[in-house]
Amino acid sequence: MAENIKINIKESFHVLYWAVMNRSSEFQPGFLMTDLIIEPKHKVIVQHILNLLIQKTECKPLLKDGVCLLHLAVVVGHMLEKSDESVDLMSNFLVSSSGKVNFICPWTGKSSIDFTLERGLKFNSKQLYTLGCRAVKMVEEENELTKVLFKVRIPSGESGNAYEGMIKFNDVLEKWRNNESDLIEELYESIVEHDDHNKKFELLVIQKVSTWLEEEINSQDVLPFQTKLKISGSISEETKIRPLDEIDFIIQCKLKVDLQVSDENSNKDWMYSSALELSPVERKLTKIDSKQPFPHLANVILAAEYPGLGGTGDILEPETFSKFMEDFVWRTLTERNLPDIIHLPQGKNFLEQTKSGFFMNLEYELNGSTQEMTIDLVSVLTLSRENYEYIRHVMPKYEMNKFRFLQENKLLSSNDGIIVKKGNWRMSFSNGEKKLICLHRDLFRVLKYLNKASEHHIDIPTYYLKEIFCSFIVHQGINDRPLNQASLALSLAELITFCDMELISSPFYCTKLGSHVEKNCVALFRRFKDKFLSEFEYFSYLHGPGVSHHHRHSLADCIASGFIWPAEQNLLYSR
Repeated sequence: MAENIKINIKESFHVLYWAVMNRSSEFQPGFLMTDLIIEPKHKVIVQHILNLLIQKTECKPLLKDGVCLLHLAVVVGHMLEKSDESVDLMSNFLVSSSGKVNFICPWTGKSSIDFTLERGLKFNSKQLYTLGCRAVKMVEEENELTKVLFKVRIPSGESGNAYEGMIKFNDVLEKWRNNESDLIEELYESIVEHDDHNKKFELLVIQKVSTWLEEEINSQDVLPFQTKLKISGSISEETKIRPLDEIDFIIQCKLKVDLQVSDENSNKDWMYSSALELSPVERKLTKIDSKQPFPHLANVILAAEYPGLGGTGDILEPETFSKFMEDFVWRTLTERNLPDIIHLPQGKNFLEQTKSGFFMNLEYELNGSTQEMTIDLVSVLTLSRENYEYIRHVMPKYEMNKFRFLQENKLLSSNDGIIVKKGNWRMSFSNGEKKLICLHRDLFRVLKYLNKASEHHIDIPTYYLKEIFCSFIVHQGINDRPLNQASLALSLAELITFCDMELISSPFYCTKLGSHVEKNCVALFRRFKDKFLSEFEYFSYLHGPGVSHHHRHSLADCIASGFIWPAEQNLLYSR
């Protein structure tokens, strides 16, 4: 070192650390590093520290030695998996830094996009490029990335009034407590396509957009396989809460494919690994967010030749399929032929790429005001029932009862399959989930209604609510318990009680593995529980040891035992 102090770095690494912290690059003339390295054993603690620094009200993007928090997040892994939430450190940094990302590492000389390109984070690299970041070291990789025109969605960080969300949420709970019939009427009126003066125009918008999009996609017969455009998501499920500000579409791609399935990453062999460690698939299935085991279970093999994708017997990589469909969408969709009632918002891109597909930014006029609307377009590679069976058989902690319930009630769909998200295959069960939602649509509607009412106060991605709901419905079915209680409040109380007692995962994986409930869901459920204590007392009794299994979910059982039901409870609710 500069003072000729010789140290053993392995024994005294803290000396080197503080030398760097105190004097940055001046501590050793000519010192050079080729990379930033964080040992695996330090990964989690570094992620937590970065999360705290990025969340600060006045986030400083650089440490004292000039290293950028964004660079460290990329190096250590930008997804922080906590027991009650999944945190995207990179997205949070983009919001906290207001889009300022063009930093150069003082030690390695690399720019922000150099770090993401090195690690194959193509979508994140596109975000950084869009924000003005340019490569210093990975110039050839950047040129390859930018050969095709692209526009990507950047997290805005826009937030509404949290106080107003809290007040509205409290008002909804109070109204529900006083009179469930009034709440149900208000709930129905909030659903898109509800039978009132706005229904006709909402149907017109949906029909116009659907017709236009289908004509655009079919205008060029260039795809070497059959496709079908379908409305998906909340519009398809009849659960969209007004306003009509988004419509989800999927392009079903019907290719002849086989799956090369292996249980190598599914179970841990005691001969070569500790039984205390989870396998890669088990780790995925116990995450809060994006429980996606498919990349660890199977490769997709082409069973026929498709120009641009590969020949018979080739492995179809997710990036290959994704790029093929991206190129098709960029070439095909334009704003030139938009329906007369639909317009492009001023100052916005018509088409933007997302982590799993595309967004279209549109708007229309309703009752004298402008309503912005996004169209979400995702390509789905459909899988045959036989291929689904192959995946099911290598799922760890397999639960036959779940599969039997799904199969006997015809809840599996041959239109489901896999999509590409964040560069990996991801299983999609949107059609099967729609069938499950139909079993108690009002319960899922009220979950979404509460979430909408608490907007900006408690914000929950629909993904979490849908996973909880589907887990609950299948749990009720395989345990021969009623899907509908005497009131909607009782049904929701039972769902929340289920969340307190069971792990949550998509029932279509047919596994006992799962995660705990996401923290914002816990917050929303806690507020409901505070207002509806009597409903939870009912379920505390029903799950108690003194109640027979045969009568466990019977109101008559409560009455016979002397349990006093609150007089104000509306028991006349019906779907």
